[in-house]
Amino acid sequence: MASAKQLPKISFLIPIPPGGEYQLSLDSIRRQDYPAAKIEIVVCVGRHRSVQRNEGLNRCSGDFIFFLDNDVIIPDEKYVRKHLAMYAADPRIATIGGPSLTPASDTRLQRAFGQIFQSSFATAGIRARYMSIGERRDSNERELILCNQSMRTSAVRKAGGFNTNFHSGNEENELINRLAADGNRLIYDPDIPVYRSQRSSLRQFSNQIAKYGKSRVEHFLIKPHAFEMIFLAPLAFALYLLSLPLAMLLPVAPLWKWLYAAPLALYSALAFWSAGAALGRCQSAAVTLLTLLLYPVHHLSYALGMVYGLLRYGIFRGIYHEPERYRVDVRVFNPRNADARPL
Repeated sequence: MASAKQLPKISFLIPIPPGGEYQLSLDSIRRQDYPAAKIEIVVCVGRHRSVQRNEGLNRCSGDFIFFLDNDVIIPDEKYVRKHLAMYAADPRIATIGGPSLTPASDTRLQRAFGQIFQSSFATAGIRARYMSIGERRDSNERELILCNQSMRTSAVRKAGGFNTNFHSGNEENELINRLAADGNRLIYDPDIPVYRSQRSSLRQFSNQIAKYGKSRVEHFLIKPHAFEMIFLAPLAFALYLLSLPLAMLLPVAPLWKWLYAAPLALYSALAFWSAGAALGRCQSAAVTLLTLLLYPVHHLSYALGMVYGLLRYGIFRGIYHEPERYRVDVRVFNPRNADARPL
């Protein structure tokens, strides 16, 4: 086993809003089976995640950067060592990530939100971000999530850091795509999870999903080659639902009305089938029923977010955010610092 002096230095980078806390993440870092002298924590306070992370990146002195959100719980004390062992085995690896799981202590509604994220009906291949699926493998931006991800510092700096034109989200997706284009390996490991509580109310959940839709539009406008038809499915579904009452009023044969209503019947069948899978995972009838009711909320919230993104970024304001307007305060400290408290 390598001595403490031979071990690489690592940096934990945590962006928070003004007045935000990071105690859960700090406690997890302090529990790591890794010399505290080889760890630095970089907290970036601001209101623009891409700018915050770039400012933090400039201050990081570690060989590897671990990106966490402020409310992440790392259950495994060997978390850092597992990452570093994979990096040591292959210098082509630029980033390693795992899933962000919903704690069993969350409320039924929160666990239902978690089931939505784990559902292929709701999120397709992205569900690997929220549940442990398969074996360790080469991956892509659909499976990796930045609240549970590390990067080789040299690779992320060579790639130019985060694109500060991304304000709403997806900045990590675009960076991961650039890392892949540079010939690096991207690794997803289902056995290195973190835990993170879901939103606590239906309104917060809806806003979260709408933000995802808005940020996906932002991604397409900034990087048109990243466009994928699958992400338009919720918008197509919303437009279909809006047209359904009008179609039922048209003076046509009942058979044509039944045919037009068939996609809604198919959607309902898929929702029930997916809810059945959720029941198998969570073993709770109440959580399953909530999950069933949340499918249309999820899809329609995403669609509304896309519409808002098209109006805001595609028509009225443009997609560039003047990142120099956003101030970031950076604090760097060692986890042994007894005075390390939320800012």
